Amino acid sequence: SRCDLRALAESVSELLTRVGEEVLGELEKLDGGSRKSSGASAGLFQPLRQLLTERIATVGQRIMGLVEQEVEEYRRRLEWQSRLLEAVLSPVVRLNRTESVNASALKTTAVPSPVLS
Repeated sequence: SRCDLRALAESVSELLTRVGEEVLGELEKLDGGSRKSSGASAGLFQPLRQLLTERIATVGQRIMGLVEQEVEEYRRRLEWQSRLLEAVLSPVVRLNRTESVNASALKTTAVPSPVLS
């Protein structure tokens, strides 16, 4: 359902954001070890942080779009299978009355036998 998909979307978004923060944290640690001036590092990492945040949000939306497509496809398949199962379990026989009358009339019509000499 839609509520379940929203919860999944939030979970995916949170996980991606957490991974992005971990990556940036590790990069800042590495940069901090090689540079002693924290002002330069902060200036370098702010644009990187913004870019990574935007990309993570975009990827999260793409992932959820694909998940929603798959869920919709499964829903359609289940509906189709349900209709098939209903047709098998509850068969309905429909005869056209004119066809059944014509068929029985053809069966009772006598065909003359050929005369053998």
